[in-house]
Amino acid sequence: MVGGGIIEPRKVMETNYNMIRKGIDQVKEGVAEIDPENNTLITDSGKKFSYEQLIVASGIENNYDAIPGFKDALDDNQCPVGTIYNHHYAQKWAAIMKAFKGGKALFHQAPLPIKCPGAPQKIMHLSHDHWNKNSTRADIEFFTAIPVIFGVPKYAKVLQAEADKKNINVNFEHKLLEIRGKDRVAVFADKEGNQREVKFDALHAVPPQRPVEFLRNNNSITNEAGYVEVDNGTLRSTRYGNIWSLGDCSSLPTSKTAAAIMSQTPILINNMLKVWRDKQENPEFCLYKGYTSCPLFVGDGKLQLAEFRYNGEVDETFPGLQNGPNSLFYHFKTRLFPFAYFNLMPYGLWYGRSGLLKPNHVYI
Repeated sequence: MVGGGIIEPRKVMETNYNMIRKGIDQVKEGVAEIDPENNTLITDSGKKFSYEQLIVASGIENNYDAIPGFKDALDDNQCPVGTIYNHHYAQKWAAIMKAFKGGKALFHQAPLPIKCPGAPQKIMHLSHDHWNKNSTRADIEFFTAIPVIFGVPKYAKVLQAEADKKNINVNFEHKLLEIRGKDRVAVFADKEGNQREVKFDALHAVPPQRPVEFLRNNNSITNEAGYVEVDNGTLRSTRYGNIWSLGDCSSLPTSKTAAAIMSQTPILINNMLKVWRDKQENPEFCLYKGYTSCPLFVGDGKLQLAEFRYNGEVDETFPGLQNGPNSLFYHFKTRLFPFAYFNLMPYGLWYGRSGLLKPNHVYI
């Protein structure tokens, strides 16, 4: 929303310190190592903390270096390259979008997994909307590393129709290899390895993403890709009974979104309390079914609300209203969700799709 110019940065920025409720000790250090055999966590400075239960929720990080020239282009204020995957560069893109006088605009989606896979299209549609309202002629191309425009067929049909309506050329299975910022050239390769150099007047690119370093270096609790390996239903480690994980750093095979985390959180906490606080020997765990949501801006004050679970199964909260873009959901995304995120969620008062109502499985 910041990159698309529809919300001020100050309204969606807050420190972690202020987002954590009082009474919880905060250690302002990074994690260097987890030793699950000894139930120990070690920080960057060498401090050791022992634990009875451990929840790993470290997210994933942007890997700008995976694309030569990307970081240099982002840090060059004269180069029209930005990304909404960082708050500084999101503000840069907002400035690029507003200063754009017309020409070739490229939008890129990196290989999965990435945070909020729908975001690269959101910023494309918001930018198109801004240019259209200002009578700025833009020749837009969208390059995505995946073979479909969206992973759920119902919503893919809607998004492809939106692209077609706006004459946006979609290039599937194209990987961004290099950005030559000074020349205003992006180099892509298709699935056969054929390279294509594309001149641009504006480029929004998405950095490839990966687990943080202390997970990449710890295969005792992670899979080969560096994600914490957990049961898809219980969110409990498949190797250690007192380790749990959720969100972007987990191995859960669902889209990495805030909505997913809000659904995962009460399930994880309830399951953990059953074995930790209540000492249940054969607990009847609550199961996460992969629910996630992607509110997709499509311009003109409308939004396509996509909701689904594991295997791309549609799982909608408002059946009938989600067959196409809707202005109601636009207001949810721009007004209700930010309020809930900053004022309700930090206090355990927001349950995602259930709003303020506790889901049936919450007995905390």
